[in-house]
Amino acid sequence: MPKLTRPTALLGGLTLLAAGLLASASAASADATGGTTTLTITGAYAGSAATAGVVAAATDGASNSYNTGSGSVSFSFPVTGGDANVNNFTGSLQHQGSLVLVDYKTARSVRITDLQLDFIDNTVTGRLPGQTASTPLFDLDGSGSSSSTATAQSFSATALDWDSAGAAAVDQALRTSFVVAGATVGSFQTSYTLSS
Repeated sequence: MPKLTRPTALLGGLTLLAAGLLASASAASADATGGTTTLTITGAYAGSAATAGVVAAATDGASNSYNTGSGSVSFSFPVTGGDANVNNFTGSLQHQGSLVLVDYKTARSVRITDLQLDFIDNTVTGRLPGQTASTPLFDLDGSGSSSSTATAQSFSATALDWDSAGAAAVDQALRTSFVVAGATVGSFQTSYTLSS
């Protein structure tokens, strides 16, 4: 599936783009002061991962939730800062917490820290152990929607796919071949407040 493109796919057309640009003057310089970003893993993907021996959890101040009906798993990370702006899809968001993946068949684990949303590249990035630079973990895909006021913004994407760099890095860390580039794992949602 193609990655979301800016700005037409995310805003749904030139009319919404124009409206967003009019609103951007008041929000462009505002910084994110709080909120939550949630990565939701579908029940189907979580089940296939568990069968392959791979499980994941959010730690270090992030939280986990499980939907007993669908089997989906959600990882929620507090927003700690950033300059993301849904009116022109620029900037980034920083988060508290880590994402830990464990392969109980290979007895390997990896802790991914410094999770960020990068609106420029439509990716969720993170830092793997021993790295000095962040790695693109997931690509935002599918359909996107956003909202913006003077004090808050939100964005969601219906699909969250493994980025090729992230898939390769996690496979290497876990010594597995389960994580495949381009595979859709779930969806993405973030809501955050803005400084006045």
